[in-house]
Amino acid sequence: MKPLYLLLGLCVAFPVFARSAKACDLHPVGFLLGHWKISDGRVFIWGARPNGTLDVTAEEDGSYLVKDKHVLVGVEGQDMGSRDATTVIRCDGDVIRAESKMGASVIQYTIEPRADGRSATLTSFGTQGVAYRITYEMHDQDTLAFTLESKQLSAKDFVSFEVQTLTRDK
Repeated sequence: MKPLYLLLGLCVAFPVFARSAKACDLHPVGFLLGHWKISDGRVFIWGARPNGTLDVTAEEDGSYLVKDKHVLVGVEGQDMGSRDATTVIRCDGDVIRAESKMGASVIQYTIEPRADGRSATLTSFGTQGVAYRITYEMHDQDTLAFTLESKQLSAKDFVSFEVQTLTRDK
């Protein structure tokens, strides 16, 4: 019984041990909701063109968002490979976070929506020696820009890896 009191005491003394009851608001990333198709883009390292879809849905009455992305990459009609990623976007206290699973890799991001409600930046915590930054920016109601950048943790600046233009599939 004493360990239970100790745990409860730690949660009261140090709120980091307890989940915050205050929910953050996912509305600032709500512009991502919908079914999107990649209409243009480039993977810079290979000169390849991505093709695929992005589906973002609200789940559990909007308490979290699920982002499913399927991308096929190719050069001049030749498929080079594909990647599928599922990302869960949720509140963690007053911070919006995302956890993305692609194959065996899991990458965690902090999301910083901009005040305009039309763009957001996801920055990874730098797992496995590499940090990632993803920016989504709404150009108009039916056009979304995606930029993926990466850097070695020892590097100063991020380098563009991939850009995409996505259009809302109606």
